[in-house]
Amino acid sequence: MKERSTGLMLIAAILVAPLLLSACSSSLPDHEAGTPSSLEMEFHRLKVEPLVHSTYPTYRRYHDSLAPQVVVITVDGMERIGWEDRPAKASWIVRLPEQIYVNGKKLHYQVGMEWKLEGTRWSYADSPVKDLNGLWKLDPTKGWYLDPAAEQKPVLGRQAASIYADAMGAHYSVDVTNGSEVTWSDVYTWICLDHYHTPITGYRPYLKVGSSWTEYQKIPDVGYGTFLPVEGREEAYSRVHPGSMAAPGVSFPGVVCWNITDKGHLLTAHLSNDSLAVLANQNAPCTDLLLWFGDLKPGQQVTRRGHVLIAQASLESFEEQERALMQHLEEM
Repeated sequence: MKERSTGLMLIAAILVAPLLLSACSSSLPDHEAGTPSSLEMEFHRLKVEPLVHSTYPTYRRYHDSLAPQVVVITVDGMERIGWEDRPAKASWIVRLPEQIYVNGKKLHYQVGMEWKLEGTRWSYADSPVKDLNGLWKLDPTKGWYLDPAAEQKPVLGRQAASIYADAMGAHYSVDVTNGSEVTWSDVYTWICLDHYHTPITGYRPYLKVGSSWTEYQKIPDVGYGTFLPVEGREEAYSRVHPGSMAAPGVSFPGVVCWNITDKGHLLTAHLSNDSLAVLANQNAPCTDLLLWFGDLKPGQQVTRRGHVLIAQASLESFEEQERALMQHLEEM
């Protein structure tokens, strides 16, 4: 009887083991899940670190009062890209967020972020949102600085953000909370991905107009710093930027930059299903998204998400796998 019982237990264990393994794999943290087998692009594993906690060398222009909002993105083995002789190592700069807009009004750059590391995820919470218009000053010798009068400005709301990197790229979230007693309308935040330290990765931006990926500078009515609304959100964009609808809408909620470097085909994508509009500024160069929060009732908190991906891939291969990629990111 004992041998029979032992045999039954062994059979049960064999049958249950695959279920346990499946459950364990599905419960893996998002930053350890890896790249899905359905995607054939070779993504670079990135590293993310808030500038105030980073020793990675960047230009002086970022070591100013705006440093708390800046996150540095790097790739091991890609400290140099292309053939350009630059004094600083390669990196990407993402601002979380750069600016916030409420009721159609820019509240300007926000600061006060206190970043903390939990596992592989950096985040800050409960950072004040104030109307800082007219309080930012630019000094050629020290960059942007905030007038001390900002300390006396009332807190209108709160914001939070987080970012982590996995086998596919860097993934961020931004929270906005209405701390006032009236509804905020048409709320959005400006997220800037700066290619300033890796300009070759930002010089050939593409946006998807209709069914075609088109070079930014070849899109009709596009000029310096032109945002293009994401399809389905044109009406909202026309409210917050009246008179700026000359450029067409885009059918992909992000910007893809593709170039050939000494590393081979190199593609960077900055995207979010929560995008209101997208921009490629080749003068900086940078690729920017406006994250759409819509209307927030008093006390309401809303979270929006975005992604930065760097892949050893051509634009054609990205286009072929675009739908599967977006579905995977949406399910994360």
